[in-house]
Amino acid sequence: MLQEELWYVRLAELSAVQLETSQQLWRALCQQVEQRLLSGLSLTFPEIGEWKLEEHREYVARTADGKQWLIPPRLTLGLRPVEDRGVTSLSIDLLRDALSEATHVSAEQVATWLRAIPTLWRALYDEGIQIVWAGLGSFTPITAESGERSGYRFLPSEALCAALNKPFSMFAPVEVAPSSSSPDLELREIGQLDQLTKVEPIEVLFAPREPIQEEAVTPSVVEEVVEPVVTDEPLQPESPAVIVEEEILPAPADEAPIEAPQAAPSVAVTAPIEEDPFVDQEAHPRMLVWVFVALGIAMAFCLFIYLLSIQPELEMKDKASAVVEAVQPSPAPAVPAVPAAQTIDETDTLQTTSIATQEEATSSVAPSEVVASTASSLAESIERVRLRPGDRLSRLALKKYGNKAFWVYIYEENRAQLKDPDNIPVGAVITLPAASKYQINAGDTNSINRALVLQRSLHR
Repeated sequence: MLQEELWYVRLAELSAVQLETSQQLWRALCQQVEQRLLSGLSLTFPEIGEWKLEEHREYVARTADGKQWLIPPRLTLGLRPVEDRGVTSLSIDLLRDALSEATHVSAEQVATWLRAIPTLWRALYDEGIQIVWAGLGSFTPITAESGERSGYRFLPSEALCAALNKPFSMFAPVEVAPSSSSPDLELREIGQLDQLTKVEPIEVLFAPREPIQEEAVTPSVVEEVVEPVVTDEPLQPESPAVIVEEEILPAPADEAPIEAPQAAPSVAVTAPIEEDPFVDQEAHPRMLVWVFVALGIAMAFCLFIYLLSIQPELEMKDKASAVVEAVQPSPAPAVPAVPAAQTIDETDTLQTTSIATQEEATSSVAPSEVVASTASSLAESIERVRLRPGDRLSRLALKKYGNKAFWVYIYEENRAQLKDPDNIPVGAVITLPAASKYQINAGDTNSINRALVLQRSLHR
């Protein structure tokens, strides 16, 4: 408690906010950390490291007494240094607006408070003081043999571990027979089953800081400066006439005359300059052809989608017009005289038939529109259903969540009323939970696999 209060007090002093405001911001930060990690994001604390959620698949554990247990999946916290963080990691500085909205503190004060967290953590870490974060865990600095800090050990709090493993918290290890264990599952040796619930510290080591090496000063002796030799005779300046005279002196008879190297032809040098390698005379026509082809494909695709969308309406109109034409009597060349009352009855019959036909066409369209408008919110709503003869949990799961595999979550939600998932009592009122409570997603393969694993553990 004293170390938690020390963190609160020093953080409030460093960020120039009230102690109560600092505590309120810290509680909101803990909630944001849990929510962001459970949503699949990773958070980066400057100077500390990246926090992310790690998923552990189910496996078979064999204890010292020879028993085998099916261990369900679980989610734990993973840490790594800042320099190894992923590109999709979210810095806590970006939580400013969320914290300001949750605590009604100005965004400027929240930003100052967030920047003070890594600064205070680094100061306490360099002093070798254990740092305790209320609701999250504690940091213990690691000191190398040289006396420098090489990293830290983070021990997550039990509350944080329970909150992160909430999707699998309702499942416990199940004892299985050695012969019935799946060969696809990993077999691990453990001493006791209680070791699985023990929270282990996470060790994070920082990269060693390289010492700053001063650049070696190159001695002036290395560069030798050749000074001209001073003579008593005065130096005669060279003149162009002398040079020309030396070039035209005849060579000795026994030596071949030295021919001056001929310059390369100017054509070889100037030819690449005249041509522009980046200009392709045929590139523009080809580009225009591909653009028109792409536009044609896009227009054809849009037309195809439009025809598919209006096809049901056209079919419905054709059916309605066919029914109306079938009801209307065909003209006859000679119509016998009929009493006035009979003519009125036939007219009423035709009108009634036409109205009935329009009502049938309307009723055939209306349910589909209602289902389409309510399908998106059905899975996220909490429903209470009375079981009828012939109802099964798999059918209810398919209707609400889009996949039969999620019936196990309906069973977990109503364990007090449903003793056997294969024999449900008729007339009982059960609750269909919201999909977000158990992270149900019919389009996610991992969500379906988790449900299948839980079904396997129930049947065993």
